[in-house]
Amino acid sequence: MLRSDPENNQYLDRPLCTSIGDAEAFIQKIVSNTVVSYYWVITLPPSDTLVGTICLFDVNNNNRSCELGFELITGFQGKGIMTEALKAVIDFAFQHLGISAITAAVHQDNHRSRILLDRFEFDPTEDQTDSDPDVKILMLTQDNINLFKN
Repeated sequence: MLRSDPENNQYLDRPLCTSIGDAEAFIQKIVSNTVVSYYWVITLPPSDTLVGTICLFDVNNNNRSCELGFELITGFQGKGIMTEALKAVIDFAFQHLGISAITAAVHQDNHRSRILLDRFEFDPTEDQTDSDPDVKILMLTQDNINLFKN
């Protein structure tokens, strides 16, 4: 449901997942990736039903940076779930991995994601993706981290 929902995927440059085979291929891609990454499934206790994911990928230990990605099933958005997950993942990146900068690519029309990243003081950069001029790159550095901004 997460990767097959057109509304949830409207700002992402990827094909919709339309079969179990598509989902299995995605999981295999994550598992076999040689680039350092961390991928978490978000569930709501006591259920083990997936409601979202959050990841750190392209972890570069030489320049102490990584990229952040996240997604949440539409019906679970706006409930603070991703805020809680993002707090934990940012803390993990800075405190346990020794990361000094986290970037996130966000489509300019994806207002919910932009608001969430703004809460944590991700700042716009001059960088831009090559594939889509509407996707902006934001960055959070350890110097401007604020895990408790409302």
